Amino acid sequence: MERPRVLMHAIHSDPKRRTLDEVHCAQALQEVGLVPVFIALDTPKRDRDQMHRSVSGLFIPGGGDVNPNRYRQSLHPKTSGINDLLDEIQAESIEEAISEDKPILGTCRGAQLLVVASGGDLYQHLPEAFPEEIHGVSIEEKDASKKIAYHDILIEPGTKAYEIFQTELLKDVNSLHHQGIRNPGNRMKISGLSPMGVVEFIEAEGVFCFGAQCHPNMDKKLMPIFDHFATAIYQRGRKKEK
Repeated sequence: MERPRVLMHAIHSDPKRRTLDEVHCAQALQEVGLVPVFIALDTPKRDRDQMHRSVSGLFIPGGGDVNPNRYRQSLHPKTSGINDLLDEIQAESIEEAISEDKPILGTCRGAQLLVVASGGDLYQHLPEAFPEEIHGVSIEEKDASKKIAYHDILIEPGTKAYEIFQTELLKDVNSLHHQGIRNPGNRMKISGLSPMGVVEFIEAEGVFCFGAQCHPNMDKKLMPIFDHFATAIYQRGRKKEK
């Protein structure tokens, strides 16, 4: 079977300007037998639609903050890195993938966009909402790697998250963000929380649609997320062949 292709949106059209998260996540996808396919934001819609038809899954990595206008909030002073075109095109891709039952994986900003696309909303600055728990900073901030926080995740039994990790307690998970999920919306449900109650894992019923607030590409113990994403894609491919 040919290796399945997974769509990723490139913030910059120049491949030399890929963000570290785009590069590292693409490498993680390759490790589990998938082919990441980048599409530039300035690609015409007709070509984007054709690309959607040619891929087997959608991956949304970390990045700047989602525009709070998309979830009916005013701009917070700490909200930054907004890219309206990226928000619009990725939200469009989420709906396309869901309509075609294609597996979706979102990490950090990707998880946040999944809930916004589901009608949910975000905390724009976690230090105000959860001052007792440190979650790090945006991955786009200078020297962000020095500000990674670590905390445990409490996983709900009977969920996809539990199926992936086979435990109710995942210890020392990386955290590198200042925004977080407040309401998961009408399509996603919460399956993992930090000790203080910050949403860490979200998922949908049925086809694989999973969001992780952490960066699984940065920690081998979190790679099962990518493994299960790949398994869902390969299983869908085998069903289509029958």
